[in-house]
Amino acid sequence: MIFAVLMILTGYFVEPSVPSTLVYPPFGHCMGIYRAGTEQLSMLLGGLVRFDDPQGLACVKLEEWDNSGTADDDELAVYGVNSGSGHIIYNANMYNLGLYGGNGSEPDELLHPHGIAADPSGLVLVADTGNRRVVILRRNCSKLIPDGQHHGEFQEPWDVAIYGENAIYVTDRAGNMIYVYSSVSDTLPESIEINAPTGIDVAGGGAWFHCDDEFVAVVTHNATSIVKIVGEDIIAEADIDDCDGACFNYPAIDFWGNVWVTDSISCSVHKFTDSIDYICSFGSEGTDDREFIYPTGISIWRRFGQVFIAEM
Repeated sequence: MIFAVLMILTGYFVEPSVPSTLVYPPFGHCMGIYRAGTEQLSMLLGGLVRFDDPQGLACVKLEEWDNSGTADDDELAVYGVNSGSGHIIYNANMYNLGLYGGNGSEPDELLHPHGIAADPSGLVLVADTGNRRVVILRRNCSKLIPDGQHHGEFQEPWDVAIYGENAIYVTDRAGNMIYVYSSVSDTLPESIEINAPTGIDVAGGGAWFHCDDEFVAVVTHNATSIVKIVGEDIIAEADIDDCDGACFNYPAIDFWGNVWVTDSISCSVHKFTDSIDYICSFGSEGTDDREFIYPTGISIWRRFGQVFIAEM
């Protein structure tokens, strides 16, 4: 499976008979398709690629899709990393899928990529782990076009996040470092030393966040810890044992600052407060409702709370 689509439920009046931390979206949002797998991929891409080690996800409302006066604010561009084949799979429009890349080291190829980030302008960044670079892409209508690279001093770039209109965060697992670029053209990033960082997300300010306080959520210590960073300081931390988890993968921050982290071994998603206090876990191993098969990437559209989750 490549992804499951859910929505955040903010409250209820009667204790539900089934877990309701996450619920499936209304039929009108996804035409009843809330899980897409090999069959759907083959139908839309004609067998050009199969799911192979899906990793990071990113979702965004594109400026070019935002038609004022129309009820289209829930129509998102979603990008998924298919690491085994070196591809980015994305919706070229609301009816067709697009495919970018392929295994290799050329400017239009990727090698074992992991994290991905996107913004409304059409900027897409990919942590091209096998090539030790961050690839810069620009969206041109339904196509993704290469627009540069950051090589830096990366040893193992793992994930990438975009903050606001400028700042870019890159985790380097083997380099024990987070690099912070002031813009996509910055060649002299600041750095934050941290043990084996992998997944990362950034929140603060903007129209779809509850306050102006910026913070960073990062998976560290070889997938056994999730930390909150403000500035260059770790101000809160949770261990994998705090949620009876097994392997943290990618984090995503919602509108209220809650941090959601996938766990590919326990086949669940763990929810923490903005102070990294554990709240609850959702999911178990399986292919039925409210179950996952080794979830990896996660992305949340903060305005309406849509949650996209990649599975192995």
